[in-house]
Amino acid sequence: MPKRSKKHKLTPKEEAVIVETVRSVNEGEKFSVARSVEKIYDVKKTSAAAMASKKMRNDDFRLTLLTALENRNIIGADSKVEQVLDEGLEATTLGDDPDYRVRLDYAKEINKIAGVYAPEKRETKSMHLNLDMTEEELDKKIKELSEELQD
Repeated sequence: MPKRSKKHKLTPKEEAVIVETVRSVNEGEKFSVARSVEKIYDVKKTSAAAMASKKMRNDDFRLTLLTALENRNIIGADSKVEQVLDEGLEATTLGDDPDYRVRLDYAKEINKIAGVYAPEKRETKSMHLNLDMTEEELDKKIKELSEELQD
């Protein structure tokens, strides 16, 4: 886990988002930082989702949230999440036969949590263009670049 930096101190609203997130998960609701952001900041869902994503990229916020979840025994060793994952690995059908599809889903989830899978590969392209051309030359260049991006 990343060490908490001394540069960034959480705001009272960020701390409230963490408290709300932990409270809602502890009460059995789906884990959703975005829903907590929506509630605390009183913003629309789309704005809340963007804000939550940004907050989760902040090491201090994420570390504080993870610590709070561990302190409430929601994640970590002998936690609620561990118990649910253990139960899922032993899933059975109504006839008490092993439910391999459900067990596989739980095994995949455990592997995601453990970081077993390689990160998603993304390809990005960037271009810098200084223009000193006529409008016709510009149109031609835009068409060429559009065709290149489609390849």
